[in-house]
This record gives sequence, structure tokens and C-alpha cells, in this order.
Amino acid sequence: MKLSNIANSYAKAILEIGIETNQVDLFSEELEQIISILQKEKDTWEFFVSPRVSKKSKLDVISKIFDKKINSSLLNALSVIITHERMYFLPEILKAYNLLDDERKGVLRAEVFSAVKLKDTQTKEIQSWILSTFKGKECVLKEHIKPDLIGGFIIKYGDVVIDRSIKRKLESLTQYILSDLQTLLGKEKVKAYYEN
Repeated sequence: MKLSNIANSYAKAILEIGIETNQVDLFSEELEQIISILQKEKDTWEFFVSPRVSKKSKLDVISKIFDKKINSSLLNALSVIITHERMYFLPEILKAYNLLDDERKGVLRAEVFSAVKLKDTQTKEIQSWILSTFKGKECVLKEHIKPDLIGGFIIKYGDVVIDRSIKRKLESLTQYILSDLQTLLGKEKVKAYYEN
């Protein structure tokens, strides 16, 4: 997942404050709450991301909503984000913050898609493989059931996708057979056959 340099810069700064004050997890939770509250109503979110609304108005409202409800260091960081007109990036800043924190802790987050629920032993094997392949200390695996895969599984970690599904194998086999048929019979005959 590519995140903007802007989001990464703010996330790094907030994470450094979180580490210094021993509030890393709290900052993540509070950023999530802030985004949830601000995006709940479309008009509220648009107020904070609109260039037409003055910074002072945004700062006043943010202070009224969150003063004494969130960590003061995080409220200061939020004020800096508003002053530099970067509120649009707040959801991305949270993602970058969590990714940087995971990286710091050696946590790898991956997803696995399978036709049926995997057995615990299979899940542990996948986690083990991810940890050894991508060099981490802990693997958090989110499971998804996709019956159309027929069997096998697909693993997604960041931009890496490993497809070991039966559906994929059948698609590959079909392509291989079609390619052979086209070589033997000619492209036009095979195309005509499938169009009829």
C-alpha cells in the first residue's frame, strides 16, 4: 500500500511523540475516534477539508470538540495538521502511523482468502511462512471466506499476492489448453468455436 509522503511525514512526527510520551497505542485509538467523529457527518468532514473555511474557525471547532477529550499532544498535532491545511490526509496519516508502528514492533499484517475456514494448523503454517519470508516478529492474519476459490487459498501481504487457489490453477490450465488448441487448430477456429 503506497501512502503519500505528506501522510508519512505527519505519521512519523506523531509516532515520535507517542514513543516519547509512551502513548503510541492511545494515539492510534484516539486518531481513529477523531476520524470516525469527523467523518460521521459529511458536512462536518467537508468543513475541515474545505479551503474556503478559515484555519481559525477549524481550530476553534476542533478545540471545542476534542479539548480535554483526547491527549493534549495529539490535539496539538491535530492543530498543526489544520494549520498546514492537511486534514484531507488524516485517514491516510492514521494508516501510515499504524504501518510505522507495526514496522517498529516487527508486526506483519496479512490477509488470507480461502473457500472454507482454514484449520488452526493451516493458519499457523501460513503465519510461520509469512514471518520467515518477510522477517517479522508477529503475524496478524485476517481471514476471509470466498467460496468461489473452490479450494486452496490466496495470501495478501502489502503489495505481494500469492495465489494458491484451485480457481487460479483451473484458469491457468484453461489458458494452457486454449494456447495449445490455438497452435494446433489456429486462432480463428478456436475463437469461432467459443463464440458459438
